Amino acid sequence: MLHAAKLYYILNQKETSYLLNKYKENSLNLVLSKINENFKGINVWLPPKDKNLPMFSSNCDDKTYVDISVDFILLLGKADIVESDFSKVSDTLSKFTYELLGEYEYRLLTLTKLEYRYDALVSKEDMKIIFDICKKTFNKNGHYKKKFDNFHTTAYFQAKPIAATLYDKEKERVDKHQQVKPYEKGRLRYEVRLCSRHFSYMKYSKKWKMDRDLRNYFKEDMFKRYMEKHFNKFLFLENYHTYESAVNIIKYSGYRDATRKSLISFLDYVNKYGIENAKKRYKPNTYKNHIDKLKILNIAPLLVSKAEIAPRDYIENPLSFLKK
Repeated sequence: MLHAAKLYYILNQKETSYLLNKYKENSLNLVLSKINENFKGINVWLPPKDKNLPMFSSNCDDKTYVDISVDFILLLGKADIVESDFSKVSDTLSKFTYELLGEYEYRLLTLTKLEYRYDALVSKEDMKIIFDICKKTFNKNGHYKKKFDNFHTTAYFQAKPIAATLYDKEKERVDKHQQVKPYEKGRLRYEVRLCSRHFSYMKYSKKWKMDRDLRNYFKEDMFKRYMEKHFNKFLFLENYHTYESAVNIIKYSGYRDATRKSLISFLDYVNKYGIENAKKRYKPNTYKNHIDKLKILNIAPLLVSKAEIAPRDYIENPLSFLKK
């Protein structure tokens, strides 16, 4: 469910002096290194001086900005992070704030980044097909734009406050010459990264009014909401069928004859000209109506080649668990 988070705190002069005296050091860097030794999965450091700091902290000689990163997998010692793990996470973070500030309260730290993740066990053959599907989807959808890495084993769907990423986790580890963990082998990672601007929006929007409290985002329904919303924009949640399989399902569906013909015509256009051109060609309500009817039949409009998946007719969408 979760992978990592980033937070910050601004030390005032009194707090900095407290730390230096407590650890009997004359360098804050040395103090932070000592604190890091006490916490697995938590790392605190001084950012570069030229970093863009929050407006209220810049040009203040008596204040020191510190960055904190949290790797939930390392902190908890397990790969499957769930909502019920929050009590242990908050307790460890509160122990960390006690070491840093002399106060046992994790909410003193400000959340600036959060990464949700879902690791799907996928065969190499299906992984290749899914990346081919990424090539067929929209280049742009709303504020989000698609791009690939040089090897086409990572797909990015990005807007400024949020980025959704799909990548071969095992290959990423190998490319970085890092050890592949057992829970990373054969995994296709779906990741959604929330940035500082989004947390501000969530806090001040009339709809949400949600504080920058890690507890608010450490929930399964929030994880599912972000994964569904941001991957559904490009990859849909339904299964990926061949054109022949999709048409066959439509023919034997309970839809009336005119609807079946319209859906087949829609898929025929998608198959020939792509989903992006189909969205431009059809009126918004008509396009949405076709997509909604295909959803009911569990058919994603992104089609796969029969030659790619024979003798199968479709491959299951790893994100199908998100369907409501």
